[in-house]
Amino acid sequence: MLAAAFAAGENTVVVLFDRNEKAGKKLYLTGKGRCNITNIADKQEFMRNIPRNPRFMFSAFDGFFNNDIIALIEDQGVKTKVERGGRVFPQSDKSSDVIKALSSFVKKRGVDIRLNTRVKEVSKDGDVFTVKTEGGHYDRFDCVVIATGGVSYPSTGSTGDGYGIARSLGHTVVSPLPSLISLVTEENWPCELAGLTLKNVKLTAKVGKKVVYNELGEMLFTHTGVSGPLVLSASSRIADAPEGARLFIDMKPALDEQTLESRVLRDLEGNKHKQIKNAIAGLLPSRMIPIVLGIAGVDPEKTTDSLLKSERKQLVSALKSIPLTVKMASDISEAIITRGGVKTSEIDPKTMESKLVEGLYFAGEVIDVDAYTGGFNLQVAYSTGAAAGRAIAQKYSKEQNKMCDVRTNEIFAVAIDGPASAGKSTAAKGVSKKLGIIYIDTGAMYRAVALKAIRMGITEFTSEEIEPMLPDTDVAISFVNGEQHVMLDGEDVNGLIRTQEVSNGASKVSAIPAVRLKLVELQRKLAENTSVVMDGRDIGSYVLPNARYKFYVTAAVEERARRRYLELEQKGQLNGITMEQMLKETIERDERDSTRAFVPLKQAEDAILIDTTHLSIEEAIASVIGYIEGKDK
Repeated sequence: MLAAAFAAGENTVVVLFDRNEKAGKKLYLTGKGRCNITNIADKQEFMRNIPRNPRFMFSAFDGFFNNDIIALIEDQGVKTKVERGGRVFPQSDKSSDVIKALSSFVKKRGVDIRLNTRVKEVSKDGDVFTVKTEGGHYDRFDCVVIATGGVSYPSTGSTGDGYGIARSLGHTVVSPLPSLISLVTEENWPCELAGLTLKNVKLTAKVGKKVVYNELGEMLFTHTGVSGPLVLSASSRIADAPEGARLFIDMKPALDEQTLESRVLRDLEGNKHKQIKNAIAGLLPSRMIPIVLGIAGVDPEKTTDSLLKSERKQLVSALKSIPLTVKMASDISEAIITRGGVKTSEIDPKTMESKLVEGLYFAGEVIDVDAYTGGFNLQVAYSTGAAAGRAIAQKYSKEQNKMCDVRTNEIFAVAIDGPASAGKSTAAKGVSKKLGIIYIDTGAMYRAVALKAIRMGITEFTSEEIEPMLPDTDVAISFVNGEQHVMLDGEDVNGLIRTQEVSNGASKVSAIPAVRLKLVELQRKLAENTSVVMDGRDIGSYVLPNARYKFYVTAAVEERARRRYLELEQKGQLNGITMEQMLKETIERDERDSTRAFVPLKQAEDAILIDTTHLSIEEAIASVIGYIEGKDK
C-alpha cells in the first residue's frame, strides 16, 4: 500500500492489485488483532532485532522510519500509543483503524485499487511489463513492485505467488522457512497448561551447546507446546534446525540462585507443616505448581518441615531452568512471518529495484529480511515499500523533465495521422521515445468509448444509441513513466481495448460528432502544457491544426490488412477471421473513416507523406526524426 501511494503522482497511473476482498488484510492479525504498528526503538536497536540481512535495511530506514509511519497514521486521524517494549498501537486497540488510515492515504494519492484480483503472471518485453490476472486480463506497466508477502497465513493471500514471479524474471529465492512461529515440544505437560501466559520470565534457547537466544518477556503454553513473544523470537533463531533444540524457562530472572533459595526458604518457614504444593503458592501460578515440583523431583504432598535441603535446591534449580525439547516448528502456514525470500544481493537497497531487471521492485516480506516480534517486521514492510515507491516517482519525475523541446525549450506537438494498421501508432511511440516527450494514442480513447458501448449491450453504434451514454462516460488519460493509460469511468482499460470487436466499434463511434467533440477537448488539453506526439485520423487537420510537425503515415491496404491479421494471430484473437475477411474489413473501415461527414480521415495540406508499405518500423521512425531534425536546421 505504501509503495503504491508513494509511487503515485500527478501524471502517473498506479494500480494496486490485491487478491483479497480488502487491502491490508494481514494487519488484522498483528498485535493480537490490535495491530502493532511499529516500535519506537532507535535504528541500532532495530538492527539488533533483525537477525538476517540487517545491513540491507540501512538506507530504507534512513528514508522512512518509525516516526514517519506514526506521523502518517496520525495524519489520517488515528491516534497512537506506546506500550511495553516500545511497541506502538492505535489508541483504539483496533487494527481496522490502521487499515482504514492506510487505505485513506492510498486513495488520496489516486491509486487504482483492484480487489479480488489475483496476479498470475508478470513478464517483460522490451521496456514494458505485462501483468496477467486471473480471468486472462492483461495490463501493461513501466514498473512493477512485488509486495506479496511470504507463505504464512495463506488465508490472507500470502501463498508464495511473489516467489514464483520473481523466479520467472530471473531472481534467486532463498527457500522460505517459518519464522516467528509456535513450537511443538516433545514433552506433553504444556498441553495441561494451555492458555496460561507467563510474564516477566526469561527464555533461553540452545542448539547443541550454543545459546542462540536469551531474552526477558512473555510466553504462552499451547495444546502442543509453547508460543508467545519470547517463543516466536526464539523460533526465528532455530528455524534452520528446530528439531532437538532445547528451551529453558527462568521463572525468576531477577533473582540469582542464592537469592531465590533464600526466598524459597522464607516461604517454607512461613508455611510450616503445610504441604509443599500449598507452601509455594506465592512463587508460581497454581497450574504450574505440580509441573515444576515434578521436574524438581519433589513429592507435592510432602510437608515443608520434611523437605530435604537437596530437594529445596532441586526446586530452586527447576524454577531457574524449566527444560523443554523442541519436537518441531508448527506448520509454516501458521507462522507470523516467513524467513527467506528474494535474495538481497540481487536488490538495490536504496531503491528496492532489481539489479537484474530494470523497472522491477520488491517490498516487504517477499525479500529475504525478517525480524523479531514487536513491530519490527511491519516497519521493514513500510520502509521498503516507501523506498520502492519513491524511487519510481523520482524516476518518472526525471522523465517529465524531458517533456520540452531540448533544442528550443518550447512546448511543441508532432501530429501523425493515417489509416488503420499503417504503423502510425508504433512509429509515434518510437518518435516520442527518441524525442523524450509524451505519446498520446487518441485511437485508444475511441476504443474506450466503444468498450463501454459493448458492455452496455449496444450493437449498432448509432448516434441514437451512443449519445445518451456520453454524459455518464468519463474518459481520462494518465501516464506511467511516459506511457499512456486510458481510464474509463475510473478503470484502467488498456488491456481490454485491443480486440477486433472493440476496434470495429471504435471506427463506428469515432464517426459520431458528439463523441469526437467530447474527446477532442481532452486531446487538446493534453497538448497545452507539455510536448506531445499524437496520432489518430484528424490530428493535423482538426485536433492540432497548429502542430509544429505533421505527418501522414500510410501503406497499401493489402499490407495493412496483413499486419492486422498477424497482430491478432499473435495475440490469439483472430476468432476464426480469415485473411480475406480482414482485407474486406480494412477496406470498409477506410471507407467509413474517409467519408464520414464530420472531420473525415485525410492528409493535412502541410503534412509530410510517409508510405510504410516497404519500410521497417525503424526506417519509418528514422524518416520522421530526420524530417524534424532537418526542419529545425
